[in-house]
Amino acid sequence: MDWLKIPKKVYFKRGCMPVAIRELTEVYDLKCAFLVTDANLFGAGIVRPVEEALKKGGMRIAEYFCEEGGATFAAAEKGLPKMLEFEPDAIIGVGGGSVMNLAKAMWILYEHPDLRLEDLAARFDRTTSKGFPELGQKAKLFLLSTTAGTGAECSPFAVLKEDGGEKRVIASFDLLPEIAVIDSDFSQDAPVELVKRSGLTVLAQAVRAALNPGATQYIIGFARDAVRDVFENLPKAVREPIDRKARENMANAAALAGMAYSNAASTLEPNAGYYPSEAEKTADRETLAKLADLARHTGLSNGEDEEAARALIAKCEEMQAL
Repeated sequence: MDWLKIPKKVYFKRGCMPVAIRELTEVYDLKCAFLVTDANLFGAGIVRPVEEALKKGGMRIAEYFCEEGGATFAAAEKGLPKMLEFEPDAIIGVGGGSVMNLAKAMWILYEHPDLRLEDLAARFDRTTSKGFPELGQKAKLFLLSTTAGTGAECSPFAVLKEDGGEKRVIASFDLLPEIAVIDSDFSQDAPVELVKRSGLTVLAQAVRAALNPGATQYIIGFARDAVRDVFENLPKAVREPIDRKARENMANAAALAGMAYSNAASTLEPNAGYYPSEAEKTADRETLAKLADLARHTGLSNGEDEEAARALIAKCEEMQAL
């Protein structure tokens, strides 16, 4: 039986942020927002519209910045005393994947201050909620993406670094946010190189989601759309930064790929890299058929399976050469 788990509500539209933020007070009746973001985004004024919308709704705000090293166990633990003192009923992550991963981890700690995040990463290697600590009793999680990359705003993964720099994954569908906001106004000014790297991440996650043995028709549908959108929009988003529609489509593709991969994979491989790796260029018959399906649905090729699959692999490599 096909199934799909995604955030309770996903806003996919440029300029949708004010409507989404209004729900926090008008629908959820929330009073205090703990804003997890990045110091550079904050300094550049990118977070200001979110704060203004929150204040307009009468919410009190406290900020916590993701440090230079990104989302780490130590950074999450460092912010816990401030959270416990402020007692928020909303945790809002505004930023890229690292910020949203950090917001998820801090949500866990706020709900369960005695837990060790490292223990959760060691214990849970699947996205099942069975045995995972209950969340949402103190606060609700809201995520707003400012990059079109990992799709973390729609995924059940929190990727964090240990002291030595190794990446660890906490996985549970309980980590899906109450609302995910994909408002491309926040990614319009992203540097070209970041847009390219993020787009290649989207592509890798979408293709691997479609190839996963656990992929359902819903997942494959999301993956097809994400791959098509990357092929059609990433070159424009990189070469023509003023093309606002291309960047909007890339933001939506990232969320679709995040939902597809999250539901297809039992857990996330944070070091997988772009698609294809050298090993992935050699595919068995079943994989070739799945790649050919993607090629046909993206308009690349209507040839036999191997011909169509090779066309898709070549197109992925072409994206890396932008």
